[in-house]
Amino acid sequence: MTFVKVLGTLLLTLLYCVSPIDVIPDILPIAGWADDGAVIVWAWTTIGKLLNEPTPT
Repeated sequence: MTFVKVLGTLLLTLLYCVSPIDVIPDILPIAGWADDGAVIVWAWTTIGKLLNEPTPT
C-alpha cells in the first residue's frame, strides 16, 4: 500500500509541476516557481513520512 501512496504522490507532484494550470502561473518569475517548489517540498516530506512508517507484520 505504501508503494501506491508514494507513486501517487510522485505522479501528482509531477503533473502539478508540468501542468499549465497552477495556483500561481509560472509567468510570474519568482512567485510562479515558488508554488511549484512548495509542492515539491510537500511531496518530499510526505514520501519521507510514508517510507519511515513501520510495516505491519
